[in-house]
Amino acid sequence: MPEAVVTPEFGVWEVPGHPVRIEYSDAVMQQIRIEAVEGFHRVPHGGVETGGILFGTHQGDLVRILAWRPIACEYATGPSFTLSEKDRAALTEALRSSSADVDLAALEPAGWYHSHTRSEIFLSDLDLEFFQHYFPQRWQVALVVRPASFAPARAGFFFREADGSVHAEKSYAEFLLTPSGAAGPRAKQEQEEDKEQQTPIAAQARAEAARELAEPEPERPAVETRRGWRWKWYAAALIVIAAAAATGIWLFQPSTERLSLSATDADGQLHIAWNRTAGPIRNAVRGSLEIEDHGVRTEAKLTPADLRSGSISYAPQSGNIVVRLKVDQPGRAPVEEVTRFLKPGESSPPPAVPQPDPAKEILEREAAAMRTRIEQQDAQLSKLQKMVGTMQPPHPSVPALPPAPIQRTEPAPPPKQAARPLPVMAALPAVTIPQPKTLSLPPAIEPVALAPPTAVAMRAPVPVPSAPPPASGRIIWTGKFAKDGRLVIEGRRASTGAIVGALPARPARVSAYPGDLTDEGMKLFTSEVKYARPQIEAAGAGNGWNRTTYTFDPKRSARVRIVEQPGPKNGYKLVMQSDTTKLGVVVIEWRAAE
Repeated sequence: MPEAVVTPEFGVWEVPGHPVRIEYSDAVMQQIRIEAVEGFHRVPHGGVETGGILFGTHQGDLVRILAWRPIACEYATGPSFTLSEKDRAALTEALRSSSADVDLAALEPAGWYHSHTRSEIFLSDLDLEFFQHYFPQRWQVALVVRPASFAPARAGFFFREADGSVHAEKSYAEFLLTPSGAAGPRAKQEQEEDKEQQTPIAAQARAEAARELAEPEPERPAVETRRGWRWKWYAAALIVIAAAAATGIWLFQPSTERLSLSATDADGQLHIAWNRTAGPIRNAVRGSLEIEDHGVRTEAKLTPADLRSGSISYAPQSGNIVVRLKVDQPGRAPVEEVTRFLKPGESSPPPAVPQPDPAKEILEREAAAMRTRIEQQDAQLSKLQKMVGTMQPPHPSVPALPPAPIQRTEPAPPPKQAARPLPVMAALPAVTIPQPKTLSLPPAIEPVALAPPTAVAMRAPVPVPSAPPPASGRIIWTGKFAKDGRLVIEGRRASTGAIVGALPARPARVSAYPGDLTDEGMKLFTSEVKYARPQIEAAGAGNGWNRTTYTFDPKRSARVRIVEQPGPKNGYKLVMQSDTTKLGVVVIEWRAAE
């Protein structure tokens, strides 16, 4: 926590024609500058904005700034200095309890400061609202600081006019906050003078002038005076030419300072590091990091802030990786260094495995899923048909009845035959003929009255409740835009290229992430700060079984913009436009509007 230090070294800010005079401690300004510059380098592409409370005293139109305290911000809405409800409550408490701080006991809130990392020195409408709400006194002031990477930070004060208005478009007078502590309107001129005094030619000229003053030229005859001065001019010209040549050789000779590039394994991630304090890194204007892994070459552009971070993490695909770091310096030859990471047990890179076509795999998976659904439906239909067959009534024919038993009447036993008479030679013997048996007829069958067939009640199948429509989804589009052309997506159709997924026929809010198709999967670009460090999404059904990497790159993420959101007015169509024809993939995430 910065201390309230009163120092005899003060800077003065005042504007001709205005009675306001602001005196500030150089030590306090240095602490504010350091806070603003650290926030500027905290994340790539502009960093985060910072703010703080200025404490001091005032007497009439004179304001003295003697201390400061930072204002906490959780950056709930992004890198801008926009306070949440929790932050505002903490600021209110800090203003109320500042008198309890021993170092601030004799001071009062004199205003506030705010850094602008992506805009110039002015007060926006939100800044003016903040100024009026928390620092409403007429004498309280505001300070805006604009940090930079390779130049001193610029700053400007704002105050209330006699009628209470604020000249917010720009500060009446900007001044520099240099690391040496020379803050003030004259700092820029002093810096230029110091820079001029450090050049080799100026140093040589100062040395020559010092020798001439120390050793006055002896008197010579008047005839030789002009000739002597002529030779002096020749000698001075030769000295200047030699100094310029030496300066050129020094500027354009290759640097011998090493970058100390290294690549080590850190829990499955490849940690690539270099010496962030090396001269080429401090003076770099840009750089590039080339990684050759598993037969795939990847190149990443590095900003000066990225180079000064000193390291980067990479998800390796093999155990044999070559890393090459190249650093560009102004006026000097580029510095390049190469290192190699070899996992124990590997001697050569594994052969490159051809990667399947993602679009073809997606179509094959959809076809297999459709075949499975058809087979399941056929099996269910066959089962229903069998159930219906077992539930049908029998044929309305008369069933066969068991035959009635046949009653048979046994005839009476035949009478006993009479005794044969003694044979008479003259007469034929008497023969008795037995009577035939008589059979009784079966009893008549009475007709049976049959009951009418009973109808079997068939139960209707129970309807299966339909699932509610999804509230969100994802569409993967692959193809190329025409130059300044448009892409229209309606349902499962796209005006150009191919899509996987569908857009619902209802109002929805859509976000689009352009990207590239690589051998490793999909690389998507976004402007969301939460992806300041690249995040990797494992391959799965949601991303078409493609390993997906989300990278913070606002410039590339702006290559595609949404012209029309889906709604009833345009028939629930999504219309997008691109300024480039090099797109390979766009991931579209939609969420149903409430």
